[in-house]
Amino acid sequence: MASTNRQHRKQQKKLKRQRKLKAEGQKLARERSAFREGLDSYVTEYERLKRTPIVESLIGIYELDDATYGLTPAEQLEHIGLTDHSIVSYNSDDNGEPDQHDADPKAAGSTSAVRLPSGAIRPIIFLRNRVVVDDDGEQTEEETEQNVAFGIRLVLLLHELGHAEDIALGVNFDHDRRTLQLVDAEAYAHRFVCRETKKRNYRLALAHYLDDIEGKLESGVEYVRLAAQKLHEEIDVPQLKEFAEKAWSTHKGREYYLAMERLRKSAT
Repeated sequence: MASTNRQHRKQQKKLKRQRKLKAEGQKLARERSAFREGLDSYVTEYERLKRTPIVESLIGIYELDDATYGLTPAEQLEHIGLTDHSIVSYNSDDNGEPDQHDADPKAAGSTSAVRLPSGAIRPIIFLRNRVVVDDDGEQTEEETEQNVAFGIRLVLLLHELGHAEDIALGVNFDHDRRTLQLVDAEAYAHRFVCRETKKRNYRLALAHYLDDIEGKLESGVEYVRLAAQKLHEEIDVPQLKEFAEKAWSTHKGREYYLAMERLRKSAT
């Protein structure tokens, strides 16, 4: 009887060790597959993210040159060959401009709802195929600053993916009434960026995004300002900033910060 108990305890210890080793192996695998801030490239990560189906119903992500990006969404659809698809327009329920298409020459992306020939409504994303970093639209070729530019571009893509998810789920877009809650939709996209950057360990990119959100708190555009305020009400922004800004202490983080400052100065 005593021998049987000893064997049972020995077997239980063995199983416990095996479970521990398996858990450690899974943790190591997750860490190795995660983005390594300061080691991995945002250029590569941006391209990888474009191929990742975060929003399953997304029609696609299309990069356009400046001239094509300046077209209306309907003209953009025609340009990429989706002539049997149509743009769905919405009226804002909170006094914003209905179905705003960003006419800002420095705008990097836009998301639209599209009706398919079947009648289904799905989102589509159009991105400018370059990042405008100064008044002349010129970009430095320096590797660090290219990484910075694509880190910024990555969070802009995530922002549009947030809008795409919102359209797909019909959270702030009412497809029957053709209305949208503009402030809530913008805040939804902000939360999406914060969630995904933290989950994917894009710390420096997140730090830039949160810094941009701080600026939006003083925006003269009402829905932009209200959406930034709403984000601060809904999540612990200081805690998120602490998580993001730990990356500044690394050597690559300092390089990134200095490069970002150079880009900002060139834009003023």
